[in-house]
Amino acid sequence: MIGEPACKATLFFLYKSLGRDPFEVFWSNPKTFYRELESFLGAGAKVLIELLVSRIDGELGLNMKTEHFLELMQRGDQKSVEEIRSFITRIYEQCKDKTT
Repeated sequence: MIGEPACKATLFFLYKSLGRDPFEVFWSNPKTFYRELESFLGAGAKVLIELLVSRIDGELGLNMKTEHFLELMQRGDQKSVEEIRSFITRIYEQCKDKTT
């Protein structure tokens, strides 16, 4: 994936440009999050999201296609936001079960 310094730099940029915690923006408005990520990384935003979703899906078997996840982020309608939140919640539940 990307190294820790690149991750920290990306989060710093997102925090500055969004004016608040990027993770809160991702949860409440994935479309805005994606647009800001894209303004910083260009086409790399799509690649990064694809890598993350693919790796998470591979490790946890949550059956989320990368292209579908990207479409959800780019649409930003309420149904898409709810599906993204459901996916994130499933990730949390899977990870929680693995650590207990």
